[in-house]
Amino acid sequence: MECLVLINMIQFKKRGKTMVVTGHPSIDIKTNYLDPNGIGSNQFAKMLDISKSSTSCFLNQRSGISPKLAIRLALVLGRDPEHWLKKQSDYELTEELRKTNMILLKDQIIKMERSNEQ
Repeated sequence: MECLVLINMIQFKKRGKTMVVTGHPSIDIKTNYLDPNGIGSNQFAKMLDISKSSTSCFLNQRSGISPKLAIRLALVLGRDPEHWLKKQSDYELTEELRKTNMILLKDQIIKMERSNEQ
């Protein structure tokens, strides 16, 4: 099986079909909002009006987006809170499928094959 790592997603290819698996939402936030604008974690914490430690946990992928954080992200970064919650939900589903060695392809869940193919 061929696995390609992209900026904030993993793409699994199997039998000509492709599944795009999103990464932790903080990757998207760092890549598209913080880094291009030179915003550090302490400044981002102030913008969100949350503690530096909570911001650090989120940006370092040790915590996810809660409804409260989704509202704050919507106010600071734009988009609606549902957008941010969906990113978190998609990530959590991806992680569970990965942990159970399954992938989702076009409305089907199939077992991922473990092989040493290059």
